[in-house]
Amino acid sequence: MKSIFLLYLALLVLVSLLLRRLYEFPMPSFLSFWIDSKWRKKLQPPEAIIEVSEIRKGMRVLDVGCGPGGYTLEFAKVVGKEGKVYALDCQSEMLKRLEKKLKKPENKDIQNIETIRGDALRLPFADNFFDLVFLISVLGEVRNKKKALREARRVLKDSRSLVISETIADPDYVLKRAVERWCQEIGFEPVRCWSNFFSYVYRFRKKWN
Repeated sequence: MKSIFLLYLALLVLVSLLLRRLYEFPMPSFLSFWIDSKWRKKLQPPEAIIEVSEIRKGMRVLDVGCGPGGYTLEFAKVVGKEGKVYALDCQSEMLKRLEKKLKKPENKDIQNIETIRGDALRLPFADNFFDLVFLISVLGEVRNKKKALREARRVLKDSRSLVISETIADPDYVLKRAVERWCQEIGFEPVRCWSNFFSYVYRFRKKWN
């Protein structure tokens, strides 16, 4: 089973890298099966992201580049009815897949997700609006990475957290040391990092202005 998984992962990475050499694009919606797959969640376990983020009941959360909601639903369950998750993606098809998922009987009690089509470089929110911002395998797909991080910082309340996670299965994988350097330059301080061979989860705190 393990060898099949590693072969699947190697083929996925190879195909993705070949496509990326030819085209520049966010992950297309027809690959959403991978975002929601058990394989992806073995590489980037939602439990690790939730633990490192310290997401709590009642929080107002932004999931940038949410895709079809591979992690969004998990965040919504944690913040509960008192909280809210804003699921933002630049592709309407991804958001439609998330909305379709929310209509399934097993998700009928999840009423605290709002889907928004938007750009990570121009977040449609006021300053100091969120308690927590997630960038899960998103930063590498953004042309101006520092601007995206500045936008995340702008919409965060002071001393609240930005959580970034990357996996080597993503052709746009961003090195941990690069993320740490950029975030510190922009006004974040490192708080906690979790990693395995395939991925990492890094939490940063917004410094006071």
